[in-house]
Amino acid sequence: WLSSSPSSADQASCEEGALERFGAGGSHTGRPGAGERALLLAVSLHRCLYTVVSLGVPDVIGAGTLSFREIVSSLGCRVNEDLLLRQMRAVASKGVLMESTLT
Repeated sequence: WLSSSPSSADQASCEEGALERFGAGGSHTGRPGAGERALLLAVSLHRCLYTVVSLGVPDVIGAGTLSFREIVSSLGCRVNEDLLLRQMRAVASKGVLMESTLT
């Protein structure tokens, strides 16, 4: 993982999960309309960014490149690794972090 790098085109699992839980929407089919989807995705990304920053992931990475395992072991707290990885990928999809294929 690298900090402050270009994003990938992958959609994050936490965003997709949030869409599945949305329920009622802006159309008669019960699905969210385009505006509601955009708002939901923005809120979901905001929560992912908040969690990643609150845990100190950018500070741990710094200007270097670390594997996900190195990041988790450097955090100094217990985290749900699967959820953190999804949240980091969501943040990476917007260019805040970059997932390297080498780590």
